[in-house]
Amino acid sequence: MKRVLLAGVGVLAITASLTSAALAADLGRRPEALVYKAAPVYAPAFSWTGLYIGGSLGGRWPAIDVTGVSFAGGAPTGNVSSSFDSATGRFGGYVGYNWQVAPNWLIGIEADLAWGDGSDTQAFVPGVAAVAGDSFTVKHRWDGSVRGRLGLLATPTWLLYATGGIAWQDLEASANLTGIGAQTNSDTRTGWTVGAGVEAALTANWLARAEYRFSDYDTWRSTFFGGTGFDTVVDVKATTHTVYGGLAYKF
Repeated sequence: MKRVLLAGVGVLAITASLTSAALAADLGRRPEALVYKAAPVYAPAFSWTGLYIGGSLGGRWPAIDVTGVSFAGGAPTGNVSSSFDSATGRFGGYVGYNWQVAPNWLIGIEADLAWGDGSDTQAFVPGVAAVAGDSFTVKHRWDGSVRGRLGLLATPTWLLYATGGIAWQDLEASANLTGIGAQTNSDTRTGWTVGAGVEAALTANWLARAEYRFSDYDTWRSTFFGGTGFDTVVDVKATTHTVYGGLAYKF
């Protein structure tokens, strides 16, 4: 009986020893569920909201029609109308603010100012019988606008947008009648403009764009040589097409 008891005690001792060793081994390992894993780091999504300032370079193509209304108090006596269309390079700057109002939509406001130097001359004054030495010149120089923008994000960094608002165009007209003299009139025309463009976020701070705009400045009635007995009245109708590329810094 004693042998049986001693054998049983031995078996229990061996079993306890093996169990303790196994538990110690398990406790030496960290359970997979408790191992810390760093959360993945994601770059923040690009936001279009904010102020930006940029520069632009492109061209302006006008459609300027001058029509003679009257001469010396009577009806026109010569070529009644002619076109004075002269393309010019255009460079300037713009400033604006965007609000990204939904994941894929943007609204904004923008102002721009640019300079060009387009000029065209004809060898007669519209509405006046031509004499050698007569001429008429139309120039278009600076332009500006204040516009709203509405955009749709094709991707988080590519924007398609429409724009429209108030526009201004500096116009200058000069008439020269042989034997009478020369006179220059100028006017800053107020009109409207609409257009569309595409813009890309190159980095977190740099935006590049390409834009087209059409502008209409209505009709400017201008009188030359008033009070001389050779009063010459013309109508100047001006519209422009503008295409430019721009690069802006977003704050």
